[in-house]
Amino acid sequence: MCLFNRNRLRLLITNNCNFDCTYCHNEGQFGKNNFLKLSFVKKFSKWLKDEEIQLYSITISGGEPTSHPELLDIITCLNEFSQKISIVTNGSLLNKQKINELADAGLSYIKFGVDQFNKDRPKPITNTVNMKNIFENISLSKEKMPDTSINTVVSEYNFNDLTEILRWCISRRINIKFLELIDFPQKLKYLDEATVNHNWFTCVYKKLKDLLIDVEYNPELMKFSAKTIEGTIVQFSENFCKYGACGKLWSRIDSKGCLIPCIHNETSLPFYASSTYKTQLLKVNQLMKNPVHYPCGSSIDSKTFSHAIISGDLIQNIRIPLTNRIGTEESIIKTAQCVAQAAPN
Repeated sequence: MCLFNRNRLRLLITNNCNFDCTYCHNEGQFGKNNFLKLSFVKKFSKWLKDEEIQLYSITISGGEPTSHPELLDIITCLNEFSQKISIVTNGSLLNKQKINELADAGLSYIKFGVDQFNKDRPKPITNTVNMKNIFENISLSKEKMPDTSINTVVSEYNFNDLTEILRWCISRRINIKFLELIDFPQKLKYLDEATVNHNWFTCVYKKLKDLLIDVEYNPELMKFSAKTIEGTIVQFSENFCKYGACGKLWSRIDSKGCLIPCIHNETSLPFYASSTYKTQLLKVNQLMKNPVHYPCGSSIDSKTFSHAIISGDLIQNIRIPLTNRIGTEESIIKTAQCVAQAAPN
């Protein structure tokens, strides 16, 4: 039995951040000034060892994880229990020395969250940001940890710059993931109607299709992926909250040492360093697989679970089937296959 969803863990080691992005959901953490205690991580690591649990991946996030004073010790504690370990960071607090220290501690790669590339455009960050420093840190991390990549939330702030952003990544051989904006109360900034329904990928793909080849869809992860001619990997991650699919992606522990079933709900369950670890994990996994208990549940009941069919002029490079997000809907698959067969080779 896999205790963690998809054998992946997101570990939120703080709810503090030096950025103030207008639409940040802070991965379901409410409040400020919490830092995950190293003692918790040590107990958790001992439990992993005693239970002989080996995770596929551990993603350390926040808040801003590089603000945690014991980040290196946390990575060292967890490194032996996962095939790969990464952090998600805005990159502003890094420098060459810190990047080298992270790599030496066992970090596999860094995911930089960069939503603003054009300094002349309005930005989603209310405070001043030294983008030159961040771009330098991306380059340094790429040299030290070749799998370093970029996460970009697509919004009204950068939609018109998507081609420029992808070309920037191609020129530096850095992989990128475009993420659909998650609706978070009172912080929402959508692009337009086309980007908040099943056609989000279509909307983004139209901007980038001339640069992409080998487009695929993974129904388990609800992600489109593609490559550029130069070999850059491009992923498109849809809003899992709209379809109650977070239970297919990972398990999440916050900076208080609690399991988070839903980022929109303040409900969390303590994760005790005892035999109840398993009980709590299985309970939260089940809750995440039954999203009717959470805010997304009300919208799921009234929505079609199927993925939008990409129009004929776009689908020629996309590998079929485009299955629906939850379960199987034969008519959707057949329709997608027919569209693909009719598309030019």
